[in-house]
Amino acid sequence: MKLPNFEFNINYELLAVVLVSAVTFASIFNAVILNTSPAGFATGTVYVNVSCTTSIIMLNNNVSFGTIDRDTSNDTTDNIPLPFRIRNDGNVAVNITLTANSSLFSNEAPSPNIYFQAACGNVTEERNCSTAETNAWSNIPLTPTTILKVVNLSFTNTVDEIEIDINVTVPNNVSAGGKSATLTFTGIDNSGTICP
Repeated sequence: MKLPNFEFNINYELLAVVLVSAVTFASIFNAVILNTSPAGFATGTVYVNVSCTTSIIMLNNNVSFGTIDRDTSNDTTDNIPLPFRIRNDGNVAVNITLTANSSLFSNEAPSPNIYFQAACGNVTEERNCSTAETNAWSNIPLTPTTILKVVNLSFTNTVDEIEIDINVTVPNNVSAGGKSATLTFTGIDNSGTICP
């Protein structure tokens, strides 16, 4: 048995037209699909309430004057010795008050008195002691008071530090020996209605 002989003649022009048509149709169809979104759009809201934090830290917490003669004064405005240095590490502006746990010169000169004083001092690159009340020397109290040593200390990193200068005058009737007092600095939230 003899098999029939099939001959194929390919019409290249017709094939070219079919291929171009198929590519064109596929491109148009894909473009329509890509430009049509199967989903809609919606919006949402995110809310967060950041809690208020009042936090101050001492960067320098010791002031040691060494030996001072009677009827002689020394202070920290010349950075000898270094003053107290405080930084606001919270996220609200603070006012700062201070008290002493005892009189520096006990019975000879009970506090508050002119022999043991403090003043707000600016850090070289920052200006947080801007009022005459905070810059002036004031007697250090033994009990909490509403007198502010620092007003509105910012929490912004470039302006969040202050110095508290100390002035000591040794009375002429004080006994010899070491004298010390512990100061307590209290940071008070000054944000107003932001953090009730």
